[in-house]
Parts: sequence; structure tokens; C-alpha cells
Amino acid sequence: MSVHPPDAFFGLVFALWGLLLISGLLGTIFWIVELVDVARREFPDSNTKVLWLLVVLLSHGIGALVYYFVGKRQGYIPGVGGPAQSATWQRPPYQ
Repeated sequence: MSVHPPDAFFGLVFALWGLLLISGLLGTIFWIVELVDVARREFPDSNTKVLWLLVVLLSHGIGALVYYFVGKRQGYIPGVGGPAQSATWQRPPYQ
């Protein structure tokens, strides 16, 4: 049994659609995670937080990538670490 060229073409098209669907879903999940991260973080001033929210919200994947590599370093999550806790934190003694 031989494979006809149109059958192979349609198989390739379906495979590419599947790849695009998976990458789109992963990109959207990444975008949502970064949007939540911006909302949870504290920044030196409130204008920076609003700016990052707008960048991530309005530019979808590209904005989320830029925030991931640039913006996360500008803020901290309260209760997890940050300027107020890192200066006073000490390693517990070993037993």
C-alpha cells in the first residue's frame, strides 16, 4: 500500500496544527502565570507595577517574556523575601 501525496500533505498539516495548538496553550499558560506574578509582586513604586501590568497584559507572550527576564528582578513577593527580610535573615544553627 502506498501513501498518496495528498494524504501525506494532510497528515503534515494536521501535525503542524497540533504543534501550533500545543505551543499556543503553553504560551497562554505562561502569560497567565506572569500576569499573576506581576500582580503579587511589590515594586519600589506603584507606577512600576502598573507599567509591568500593562506591558504583560497588552503584549501577551512578548510582554511576558520581557517581564520574565527583566521585570522580576525589580520587585519581590512579600513574605517570601525582599529588602525588608533579606537584611535581617540569618541561617538557623545546625544541630
